[in-house]
Amino acid sequence: MNKIDNPIDLLCPGCGVPISNPTNPHLVKNGFPIVRCRHCTLQFLANRNPGLVANLYQTYYQEGGLYNLRYKADDPRRGPMFEHWLDIIERIKPNGKLLDVGSAYGEFLQRAANRRKWDLFGVEIDPEAAKQAGVAAQADVRSGRIEEQTFSREYFDIVTAFELIEHLPDPRETIRRMAEWLKPEGIFCVSTPNLNKLKNRISKRARDSFYIPPEHLLYFNRRALRTMFATLGFKPLLIDAGSRSLIYKLGLYSHGKQSSATTRRLEAFLRLGQGFGIEGFQIVAVFLKPAPEAA
Repeated sequence: MNKIDNPIDLLCPGCGVPISNPTNPHLVKNGFPIVRCRHCTLQFLANRNPGLVANLYQTYYQEGGLYNLRYKADDPRRGPMFEHWLDIIERIKPNGKLLDVGSAYGEFLQRAANRRKWDLFGVEIDPEAAKQAGVAAQADVRSGRIEEQTFSREYFDIVTAFELIEHLPDPRETIRRMAEWLKPEGIFCVSTPNLNKLKNRISKRARDSFYIPPEHLLYFNRRALRTMFATLGFKPLLIDAGSRSLIYKLGLYSHGKQSSATTRRLEAFLRLGQGFGIEGFQIVAVFLKPAPEAA
């Protein structure tokens, strides 16, 4: 694993820019070389074998596997986190069709169903988890890889992909596929672990434990996430690393309307804090798929 396959052809999976000096990885963890893109700052496994990823998921969802234990266990942090995401979505898109990609056993979809706001759909790679998610949320949850799905073009108002993109071997191609299902003026909501969280900045032990290949193939900060979605034509509505989403949750921001002077000052203050590295463990982002320009 220490050897990088075809280093001369290595492109950043986030922005598509060729990697300079790819034979000298940023670090090696568990035998996997991790490369840093100087253009967008994304860090990623140089060798992202889709077959390896597929095999991992088969073992993760087995009885006693990593995801079987993680997502069936009662985690007191998960419920408030899901409700927080739903608060943000509801402020921007209070109704319509919502597709959750990477539904696991359906806890997020079930909480969305409790609000009675959206028509709910899901995609989950594991067949048994997909079945349980569909039953739990009374939603149309399909099993299999994202690339195998046959949803109609421009069908959904909202696509969510929470804690998913860090697992994708080819994130831009997969997101491009999901974007085809999203209506113009629809929103794409994602979350991912934050490479620049404050603890990583001050503790080498925390920084070293942040990298968990081959479970996570990609490591994002806000800049890398913004750059990747910009290359796909999305407009950022929110890219938060720990505090700014409070503005959305409290209803101080309304999509399509001018923010008040007080809200703009508060946003600037919170943005300044993130600029100094006061960031949390997770990035939450909402991107808009713009409508085509009128001819």
